[in-house]
Amino acid sequence: MEQALLLVAPVVAIALLGFLCTRFDYISQDTADGIARFGYNVVVPVLVFQTMVRSGWPSRWDNLGAVLGSFFVGAAAAMIVGMLVGRFLLNSSASEQRALGIGGSHGHVVLVGIAAVTMILKSNLALPMLYIIGLHGLVMSLLVVLIAGVMSGRAGDLPNALANAAKKQARNPLLIAFVLGVVLEGFEVSLPNVANTVINTIADAALPVTLFGFGGMMARYRIAGNLRKPATIAALKLAVQPAITWLLVTKLFVPAYGAWIWMAVVLAAMPTTMGAEGPAERGGGDTTGTTVALNAVAGAVTLTALVYIILNG
Repeated sequence: MEQALLLVAPVVAIALLGFLCTRFDYISQDTADGIARFGYNVVVPVLVFQTMVRSGWPSRWDNLGAVLGSFFVGAAAAMIVGMLVGRFLLNSSASEQRALGIGGSHGHVVLVGIAAVTMILKSNLALPMLYIIGLHGLVMSLLVVLIAGVMSGRAGDLPNALANAAKKQARNPLLIAFVLGVVLEGFEVSLPNVANTVINTIADAALPVTLFGFGGMMARYRIAGNLRKPATIAALKLAVQPAITWLLVTKLFVPAYGAWIWMAVVLAAMPTTMGAEGPAERGGGDTTGTTVALNAVAGAVTLTALVYIILNG
């Protein structure tokens, strides 16, 4: 357990630094949010582009397919489970069922996931990880529309709803960077040395910027009030989704490299964003704040436990 704690500690420490700097007004909340947005909208897209333009095509598609399939099918399964829990166990309204599904399946793969995978697993996982990062917004948006539409009995509206979701994601900087990088790689376009220097410099800032911004963003939220819904989402996001992902990638979507398996599981175990379409979800009431804060705290514990399992598996 000591080794697991030592691996997770730097990730938590950088996020905690961002939290403390914001919580005690060393930097303002707006500044912290700006750092998170800079990481999400600029630094990580540059990192995605850098990786795709240099190695956009995997050497083995079956391994990449196993990872992508396990991660996104696992997210869809967690979303469905969340909605069913809301309907049959919590007697929630349709909107609350949707929130449970989204909260239990949408994780901070950008602001926390990249750093967690890179700093903890310490393997050459950039390509498969950034395929998930680049496609995450698009695939998850389509899954929400599809699953919610089917479960609510409004399947007839799906074509228009899916088209609208895809159009909205067409402006997602992560998706744009992903597609642009793959296209340039496909045409074997070489960038000037000056451009490469700029790209490399920005991309190198990804880990501290995203973690610090995440921690600063968390300073907005508090754990308070009724914990039933927040705890349910935490269980879905931090336990159910990574467990399903692990089962899929080891029992169904095979083969995959060992390190790739754990990369998919670690990304699946990231704390919830409550479906925020970016680095922060403003407002949303006490329940949303409690959910995000509880997930962030519990996520550090479950990540440590997961790393312990990886080290001793």
